[in-house]
Amino acid sequence: MSTSDVSHYGRSPRPIPQPAPPTPAAWLSGHIDQVRAARAGLAWLFDPAAPVLRDLLDGRLPFTGIDQLTDQTLTEASGVRREIRHYTPAALRAGAAAAVTKAAASGMRVVVPEDTEWPAGLADLSDPGRAPAGSAALCLWVRGDWTLAYVLQTSIAVVGARAATAYGLHVAQEFGYELASRGWTVVNSGGFGVDGAAQRGALSDHGLGVAALPCGLDRPHPAGHQSLFERIAGSGLLVSMWPPGSEPGRDRAVVNRALLAALACGTVVVEAAAVSGAISTLRHSVAAGRPAMVVPGPVTSAMSAGCHRALRDIPQVRLVTGAVEVVAELSAADVNGGDR
Repeated sequence: MSTSDVSHYGRSPRPIPQPAPPTPAAWLSGHIDQVRAARAGLAWLFDPAAPVLRDLLDGRLPFTGIDQLTDQTLTEASGVRREIRHYTPAALRAGAAAAVTKAAASGMRVVVPEDTEWPAGLADLSDPGRAPAGSAALCLWVRGDWTLAYVLQTSIAVVGARAATAYGLHVAQEFGYELASRGWTVVNSGGFGVDGAAQRGALSDHGLGVAALPCGLDRPHPAGHQSLFERIAGSGLLVSMWPPGSEPGRDRAVVNRALLAALACGTVVVEAAAVSGAISTLRHSVAAGRPAMVVPGPVTSAMSAGCHRALRDIPQVRLVTGAVEVVAELSAADVNGGDR
C-alpha cells in the first residue's frame, strides 16, 4: 500500500507482528499441578476463615505461600501451628501433593481458580463487600463427571426451610422438576426439607443437580441423605470448599450459604422462617446483583414468614409462583437458559 493509500484511509501501516511475551496464564498452565497441590494443601491445613491465609497468598503464588509456612518469624498467633513450622518446604509440598492424590483415589478432583472449570461467579467470595469474612475459596473438592463451570452457566439455587411444610415440599419438588425440564441446574445443600425436595424433583426428570456441602464430601451431611447424594453425584455434581474428613459445623454452614449464592445465577426461596439461613443465601444473591426470588405462602404459616418479610423489606426481591416466572426473572437479568 502506498503512502497516499495510507493517508486516504486515515491510518498508519500495521506494524510487523512481534512474538508475544509469556503470559501469566501460559506460565501457570505449566505449573498447574504445583498450584493445585499447594491450594489443596493449604485447605487441609487451614479453614478458609484463617487470617494467616490472606497474608500467605497476598500477591504470592500458592506454592510460595506453602513455603512461607516454614518461616520462623510466623507465630502461633498468626494461625500457623508450631509443628507446621518445623517441616521443610519440600515436606509440606509433598504433603500437599498427597492431598490431591488421596482425593483422586476417593473419586474426587480438586478444582482451583487457575482451572478453566472454575466458575467465574466465585469471584464474589473474594469480595469483602459481598461475602462473609473468610469465605474465599482456596479450591473446591468436586465429585461427578460434569464440568463445573458448564453446569453452572444455567443454574438456580432453590433453597428453603429444613422443617418444611407439606406445601413447601410439594412446591420445591415441582420447582426442581420444572426447572430441570427447562435445562436449568438446581443448586442447594441437598439437606432436609426444601433443598432435598428440589433435588429430588430435578432428578425425577433426569435433570442436573449440584449439591454444595458444608463438610468433606466423604462425610455427607445430613447423613440421612446419603442415597440422595449418591444419586446427585451420579448425574450431577457434589461440591465442597472443605477437604475430605471435614465435619459440618455452624461456621461452615454460614460460609456455605454464601457459596451457594455465588455458584448459582440466582436464588429462589420456597419457604423460610423469620430467622433463616435460606434468607441469608437470598441476601448474598442480592449483594452479588443476581435475581432473588421468594415463593409466597399462607400468612398463617411460620414457615412462610421469612419469604414475606424479605419481599416487604428487600426491594430487589421478586415474588414467583412457578418455574415459568423464575425463568422469566432470570431471562430479564440476561441470564441465558434453555436446553443445552
